[in-house]
Amino acid sequence: QVALKRVSPEDSPGPVGARHRREYLNLSCLRHPSILQVYDYGVDHRDGARWFSSEVLRGPVSGELAGNLSLHRWLEMCQGILSPLAFLHRNGWVHGDIKSDNVRFRDVPRDESPLDPVLLDFGLGHLQGHPDEHKILGTPHSMAPEQWLGEPPGMHGDVYSAGILFYQWWCGRLPFTGNDRSRLVRAHLQDDPPALDRLRSGLPAEAIECLQKMLEKRPDDRPR
Repeated sequence: QVALKRVSPEDSPGPVGARHRREYLNLSCLRHPSILQVYDYGVDHRDGARWFSSEVLRGPVSGELAGNLSLHRWLEMCQGILSPLAFLHRNGWVHGDIKSDNVRFRDVPRDESPLDPVLLDFGLGHLQGHPDEHKILGTPHSMAPEQWLGEPPGMHGDVYSAGILFYQWWCGRLPFTGNDRSRLVRAHLQDDPPALDRLRSGLPAEAIECLQKMLEKRPDDRPR
């Protein structure tokens, strides 16, 4: 069995179709156990719709577990994404859109079985310093401050977005909420996230300190 990711005939000739093809090309040259494995790419001769095939993921997106994870499971999930992220960065790649919807499990999580998260959606992925698009793109609730200021997504931005993700996984909510874009910009640029231990207790001080560093406003202040 394979899964298909398809772009509509109407969108295939434009930017969405181009991003879809770029995602396939990016994924086809990135081989890691926790990065989605892709197989074939094609264009439907009947209507021009673009598609690519990939492995089948049977589990939910990671956000469905947010706020209900034990410390052990939370650490397991964080490590499960830090591993492919470190692989990307070692090889000079940027993901550009790390968020809960872009992490999915290969299988339905069960109490005793290891979690197997997979990093998805490489449509904004690129080699560091060589973005394919120069307008502001990404997910507003997860975008790093420098991206709001017009800089292209970079490795430091991936670290920030991963910090947002890990924060959400632990306490079940994003640090900055709402849909008002101007408020989100101000929050990412100026505001401190609500203290994690006030939203949900049980996270060790070392983990809280690590997340705080990942969410620093200045890119150079974040861990690499």
